[in-house]
Amino acid sequence: MNRSAAYALAPLPAVAVGLVVMRTHGVPSSRLLIQVVACILGLGLFALVRRVRINEKWNTWFTLLTIAFLATSFLGHGEQGVYRWVSLGGVQLHAAAIACPILLVAFVRSSFVAGFEAPARLGALALLAAQPDAGQTTALGLTLLVLCWQRSTGMTALLHTISYLLMITIAWSLPDGLKPIIEVEGIVDLAFAQGTWLGGLALTTLALPIATLFAAPTRPLGPCLATYLLVSFIVTRIAHFPVPLLGYGAAPILGTLIAFGAIAHQEAS
Repeated sequence: MNRSAAYALAPLPAVAVGLVVMRTHGVPSSRLLIQVVACILGLGLFALVRRVRINEKWNTWFTLLTIAFLATSFLGHGEQGVYRWVSLGGVQLHAAAIACPILLVAFVRSSFVAGFEAPARLGALALLAAQPDAGQTTALGLTLLVLCWQRSTGMTALLHTISYLLMITIAWSLPDGLKPIIEVEGIVDLAFAQGTWLGGLALTTLALPIATLFAAPTRPLGPCLATYLLVSFIVTRIAHFPVPLLGYGAAPILGTLIAFGAIAHQEAS
């Protein structure tokens, strides 16, 4: 198996285990179908991203369009003052789970301190904090901190650190009264309730794409995306946030496969 195929397949075992857990629990078949369709669409996006060459100008436009997509979550009615979703064909997509991997790819490819990138990074975090989405603000913010200290030093790095930590603090301080859904936020506990072996398998399959990204020779993109995915999972053990890949939700599948497509493209280049 070549590395490109390995990248495409790495997120899928976690989705498959999640489907088994959801099916055993009696989750409606329509939700299981959405997961399968998301995998198919995600693999198509993986193939597209792997082949498309993006120069600095297009990288800028993709950054702006992705931030605009993230902002469209505020156009809906929200739920209990929370604005995290974009509706597409009747399916609610977690906007940040798609936008954050794309933004990380764009930020890694661009100059870290020049041009509009600094306000773009802060703007994306501000939108996440305002939704509020403390989980994704933390995942993106901490990953940007790692990237920041790799690419800058001194006062510049300090100012970035303060601004990112401020956005994370604001996100956690805003009220979030959403009730957890067992197949979304509670999928890991549900897997362990069905069997210790199944819970262990769920965690193992979730670790697979993270380990694959950390091991990818494309640096700093691989470790940055791995850090983002790892923190996205860790916050689900702290508070009620969607578990990526394992839990119900098309957006993390799409976002993760887009990210792996970018890894495959950079490695092939």
